[in-house]
Formats: sequence, structure tokens, C-alpha cells
Amino acid sequence: MMVVFVVTTTIICPVITGIIANYLYDKFKCI
Repeated sequence: MMVVFVVTTTIICPVITGIIANYLYDKFKCI
């Protein structure tokens, strides 16, 4: 169970970070 949690976190964290980075980039690009 712990292994699955670690793998899921490792995969999802960069995805969430990428989405937030894209959102902020688009937001500041418009200014």
C-alpha cells in the first residue's frame, strides 16, 4: 500500500506543479 502511495505521489506531484506553472505563466504573460 505504501509503495502505491509513493508511486502515485511521484507521478502526480510533477503534473500538478506543471499545471500550476502553466497557469501562472499564462497569467503573467497577459499582463
